[in-house]
Amino acid sequence: APAVHAQTVLDQSINHNYVVIGAFAVQSNAAKFAESAKRLLPQVSYQFNEKRKLYYVVLMDANQKETAMAEARRLREETQYSDSWVYCVM
Repeated sequence: APAVHAQTVLDQSINHNYVVIGAFAVQSNAAKFAESAKRLLPQVSYQFNEKRKLYYVVLMDANQKETAMAEARRLREETQYSDSWVYCVM
């Protein structure tokens, strides 16, 4: 499996809607979770949320909140990622 994208800082500028499948205080835990998730969700990356001081394992960043909400709902219903949620930057 390809390596998880290098960790970056979450973009807190306006109009980002992140579909999050996990949040971790420890970077190595986020990396392991992301690596495992990549088998089912190849586009997963993990990013540091400077405001919350947490590493978010992110599936996608949508311009439209509705798009992100629909994807989080699909993940909760159809995959093992039943805690998926949307982090919105207004």
